[in-house]
Amino acid sequence: VFEYAREDETVQELLPQLLQTVIVLFAENSREVTKSVVGFVRVSIAAMRPEQLEPLLPEVIGGLMKYGKGMGRLRSKIKIILKKLARTYSFEKIAPLVPEDDSRLITHMRKLSERAARRKAAGRADGQAPLCVGQRPG
Repeated sequence: VFEYAREDETVQELLPQLLQTVIVLFAENSREVTKSVVGFVRVSIAAMRPEQLEPLLPEVIGGLMKYGKGMGRLRSKIKIILKKLARTYSFEKIAPLVPEDDSRLITHMRKLSERAARRKAAGRADGQAPLCVGQRPG
């Protein structure tokens, strides 16, 4: 999907239907299936056009947040997916789709991105190179 979706229009047209089918597998409790579904959603989000993905956002986010509190590795992948979605659609559009229990995660991610943007802007204003994440000044 990742390799051909950007070039082949047929694959691009089939992606929303394929993603809907894979979303059904969010109900599966098997670790292997869960890991595969999260991986496929990550690739699909990168390959799909925003207008194709937008109608599927509630199901995708709802399904992903089901696993947000669980397995450690999946949690980081889910955060990466949410960051990509927020970059594409904004935190304001994504926040209402996240369950109430997980709304603090979105708020935290929004604050981190705003802080990073402020640091980047401050670095550019001083004429310095922007700091990398986790890098300390000095």
